[in-house]
Amino acid sequence: ENSQAYNIGNPDCETSIRDLAQLLTKLYPHKKLTVELKIREISDNYLESPIFRNSPNIDKASKLGWTPTTNLNDGFKRTIEYYNETP
Repeated sequence: ENSQAYNIGNPDCETSIRDLAQLLTKLYPHKKLTVELKIREISDNYLESPIFRNSPNIDKASKLGWTPTTNLNDGFKRTIEYYNETP
């Protein structure tokens, strides 16, 4: 429908930032990336996010017959390879 926004994503590929970082180190072992987890002290200056989980609502796109076909590993690998190949 004209003038409508549609979310495109895969709600079945939910992950944490830590797990995403670990996934990227596994996708590119030759880069010798490491994940360092630091426990942050909560102070008076820390603003906690009210959002605990976030997943795209793809209902509108699904009604048009669209379904996600890319998993998290393939999606990040394809995106990174695209940016590495683009001048």
